[in-house]
Amino acid sequence: MGEMNTDDKRNTKRREYFKYIKRIHRQEELQERLLLRQQVLDLEQTLAPLIAQRPSWILSSRARESLLLPWKDIAIAMKTERELAISQRKALSAKVKAHKALMLSMKEWVACNSALHGVLDGHVATWRNHSLPATPSARRLGMVWITEQMRHNTDRMFHRCGFPSISDDFALFDMQFALDTVGEIQYVWGHQGDFEYRDDIDPDFFCRHMCAMLMPKQPTPMDTVKEVGGHHFLHQLAVSDQVFVNVLTTSVRARDRFVVMAQTITDDEALEVDPSLLVRRMAFWLEVVRDPVTGTWRRRSLYCNARQQASVEREAAQWGLGLQDVHPDFRESKLRHHVMRFWPTLRLHVRDLLDAFQAKYKP
Repeated sequence: MGEMNTDDKRNTKRREYFKYIKRIHRQEELQERLLLRQQVLDLEQTLAPLIAQRPSWILSSRARESLLLPWKDIAIAMKTERELAISQRKALSAKVKAHKALMLSMKEWVACNSALHGVLDGHVATWRNHSLPATPSARRLGMVWITEQMRHNTDRMFHRCGFPSISDDFALFDMQFALDTVGEIQYVWGHQGDFEYRDDIDPDFFCRHMCAMLMPKQPTPMDTVKEVGGHHFLHQLAVSDQVFVNVLTTSVRARDRFVVMAQTITDDEALEVDPSLLVRRMAFWLEVVRDPVTGTWRRRSLYCNARQQASVEREAAQWGLGLQDVHPDFRESKLRHHVMRFWPTLRLHVRDLLDAFQAKYKP
C-alpha cells in the first residue's frame, strides 16, 4: 500500500512537470507568432510607399514571363550585333588605311614641292612651280597648303617688289627674262591706291571672277570655275588654241582687311592637258586694307605673269617690234627697252582696268 502511494506521487510530479514544460513552449510559440505578426506589419508599412512609387512599366511576374524571348530570338539578335561589330571594324580599318595613304601621298607631295618653303620673290619666280594631286582628300589639302604659303608671303611679296607705305600711291611694271627657265619671259604689274569700300563686298566675288579680272581683254565664259571647296576656287580656261590656264584662287578676310590670292597650277594630276599647249604661269595678290593713319580704304595689287616657251622674236612681234636687224646678243635688251617705253600708258591702263572691273562686277 505504501509503495503504490509512492509511485502515484512520482507519476503526478512527472505529469505536472510535462504540463509546465508544455505551457512554457506554448507561451514561447505565442510570443514568436506575435513577433512575426508585428514584423509583417512593419514590413508592410515599409513596402507600401515603395509600391506606391513603383513605375508603371513594372509588370507582374506572370506578365514578365510572357515577355521573355525564346533562345532562338536571342541567338539571332546576338548574331546581328556580331555582324554589325565586324562591319564597323572593317569600316574603321578601311578609314585608317585611307588616312595612312593620304599621309604618305601628302609627304611625297610636300617633298616634291619643298621649294615653296623658300622665300618668294617677284623677280625669281619660285611661285611658278605648283602641282596638285588627283586624290580628292590630298587635293584639298594641297589647295590649302599652296594658298597658305601665298597668304603668309603676302607682305613679303609687296615689300620685295618695292611697294611703299599703304598711304602712298604706287605703280609698278617690270619685264624680266628668266635665267633658270629657257624661253620664259616674266612680267610684273603692281598698283596701289584708294579703294571704294562697301560693307557688302564679298572677297569670294573676286575669286569667282578671277579670269575676267586677270584677263580683261580676253572673252571669258561664265563657267571657268571647275572646282569649289570652301573658299577655294579652281578655274580652267583655254585662252586660245595654244594657251591654257589652270588657276587656284582663294580669299582671307579680317576686320579691317581682306586678301585675294590666285596661283597657277602647272602640274595637275587630275587634268590631262595637251603637251603642245602653253601653260600660262601667273600669281596674283589683291589686298584691301584700312589705312591706320587716315582711316580710308586702300588697295594694292601685284600680278606676276610668265609666258612659257616664248621666243624673244615672237614676243617682240606682239609688241610691234621687229628684231630681224638686231644682233641676237642684244635682242632681249632691245625688247625690254621697247616694252618699258609703254609703261606710262600701261600704268593708267592697269589702274583703269581695276576700277572698271570693280564697277562692272559689283557683288
